[in-house]
Amino acid sequence: MHACCQQELPQYADIQLNENRTPTIILTNGFKSYAIGMKQRSFHQNWNNFVTEHSLRPGELLLFLPQSHNSFAVVVFNRKGIEKMYPWHFN
Repeated sequence: MHACCQQELPQYADIQLNENRTPTIILTNGFKSYAIGMKQRSFHQNWNNFVTEHSLRPGELLLFLPQSHNSFAVVVFNRKGIEKMYPWHFN
């Protein structure tokens, strides 16, 4: 996994997102959803799949938009601030 993708969640996010409160979260990007397991304050189970499928690179930005207490729409931006589009965005 890329070093950029191993970061812990910020402390303010730990209030809602942590292994005890939300052992699994759902990330949605386009028409695809991913069940991501939490380990302490980090994304763990299935996170590598998300990173690989989205070809995440250092310097890219992920915007998490809350949908519910454990579900987030994710928008990925490249280094130039342009949203990355994936085949699963189009049905």
